[in-house]
Amino acid sequence: MPRVGSTAHLSASQLELAAGIKMVHVPYRGAQPALTDLMGGQVDMFFDTIATSLPLHRGGKIKILGIASAERFAAATDLPTIAEQGYPGFRSVTWFGLVAPPGTPAAIADKINRDVSAGFEKADVKARLGNLMLEVIGGTRADGVKFIGDEAALWGRVIKDNNIPMR
Repeated sequence: MPRVGSTAHLSASQLELAAGIKMVHVPYRGAQPALTDLMGGQVDMFFDTIATSLPLHRGGKIKILGIASAERFAAATDLPTIAEQGYPGFRSVTWFGLVAPPGTPAAIADKINRDVSAGFEKADVKARLGNLMLEVIGGTRADGVKFIGDEAALWGRVIKDNNIPMR
């Protein structure tokens, strides 16, 4: 797993809580060295992005044990989620959000939200994002606020319950 507090580290820590197990955290300086050691048999598992791991899985270099999103990945529906394998509610996704400074007028923020959402609906944009193995999860600004709040609660609990130091 990469460094303390990385998505990969926190995802593994969440699995520790869900499964009632303890794993050894091996800090790496990034995903590539971790994947190299995974393929070489020096480490047993690693949480990685689907964009990097799916080609390696399809090439027989690694085996994907489960998808960490709440639902199966559209480009690999044969791969089960971790939640389906006995850990209901398990989810760990890498996400990007579009944010504005505090005090941005609601009318402007709503227009930006509508315009960006419309852009994501364009066929060429959908195709490009699909090629990058990215899925758009849009919604209202209120949906975004709820999502970020849910993420903060989830990862705050994982950090607290696993006594992960903040450096």
